Amino acid sequence: MTLQAVVDLSGDLVSFSQASELWRRLDRPEIPEDVPGDVVGWRPAPDGTGPRTFRDFLNTRGDLPAGFTLKPKGRKGVRTSVVAQGWINAWAKKLYGKMSQADVWELSDGLIGKDQVGVLWGAIAGGPDAGVSEGDVPGGGGSSDLGVLTRPEVVGW
Repeated sequence: MTLQAVVDLSGDLVSFSQASELWRRLDRPEIPEDVPGDVVGWRPAPDGTGPRTFRDFLNTRGDLPAGFTLKPKGRKGVRTSVVAQGWINAWAKKLYGKMSQADVWELSDGLIGKDQVGVLWGAIAGGPDAGVSEGDVPGGGGSSDLGVLTRPEVVGW
């Protein structure tokens, strides 16, 4: 599908430049290099002590950078800050090949959608659509979570 096809399918709700920016961001998700090791390496403790989800870990960690905000659980239309999304992406990147997209979504407690994990992992794998499977449908976590269309939603049209 071309960018112009996306604009046409949207009924001009999305401009060419908006679609281009969204695809650029999806092709190269923000994954900062300076995320602390305890963040990217976080997993729940096998003995059940400590935070059980990545959301709980981040909410109790302390020493968060300026501008770090997480969307409240279950609130649509509220966005996670760019800084926080970078940390979430870096954490999810470390789980590539170690667990399923659904498991990462569950462990994140909704901080990253299943489809968003697929798009992130697709970009990591180097294939532009590696995280998208035929038959994906809109609404799989992208637009309601971030307020933007994700590649699976566009391809699923």
